[in-house]
Amino acid sequence: MIVDEVKEQRVPIQIRFEWKLVLLILLSVFDAGTTDFGLRFGLIDEANPLMSYVYSYSIFAFYFIKLGLPFSLVAFHSFVAHSRVIHRLLSFCIILYAGIAVLHLYWLLAYFSFQDSLGFI
Repeated sequence: MIVDEVKEQRVPIQIRFEWKLVLLILLSVFDAGTTDFGLRFGLIDEANPLMSYVYSYSIFAFYFIKLGLPFSLVAFHSFVAHSRVIHRLLSFCIILYAGIAVLHLYWLLAYFSFQDSLGFI
């Protein structure tokens, strides 16, 4: 009976964790794609010196690192899903990625609105 109660309590935590993972993956894919776009067209500079070096070395390695870390968390989610520390770190990463996404959206909108005003689009 106690085991059933514990299982019932873990289900909502697992579901919340999985939604956080999905959100993290979506934000990281958006970050990688928009960063690549901005770097290719000279709209931005990579703020992270390590990733700037990786990008100049290999775009494949850039995507592998940018997407590999969040996807590795998906691979290990069954081991870490019940850790409060991991939940907090995941929430922090989502907030950080969301801020970066807002920054990317800002310069994307600025770029495309400028292009539109010149009649290029």
